[in-house]
Amino acid sequence: MSQIFTHKDYTIVAETYSTSQSWGHKATLYHNGYSVHTAKIRYYNRTWESYQYQSVIRNLLADEIHEYQVSAYALYKDTHNIKRLNDTHKQKAIDEFCGENYKTLKEWYEKL
Repeated sequence: MSQIFTHKDYTIVAETYSTSQSWGHKATLYHNGYSVHTAKIRYYNRTWESYQYQSVIRNLLADEIHEYQVSAYALYKDTHNIKRLNDTHKQKAIDEFCGENYKTLKEWYEKL
């Protein structure tokens, strides 16, 4: 069983898997038809989600947002010759190096 979620240029294909020991959800993020990131959650028991696949989708988007942030911080440190970033520098790094894709993912994550 699988379900498709879309937001602007992004698509998430979420599916359920089952083994003899456990079951879980797996989700793959696609941007313009290309696979970008995959997340998987294994459940041992019942799940308490507001809607099916909520946890795996939130994890998937959070991971991708985090990757954008880490890249932006590294670029900002290299560009400005800084060793440690404070909160002001972190926000400047995000503003300077994270584009529309980051904002789209962040917007989608906050809607969930």
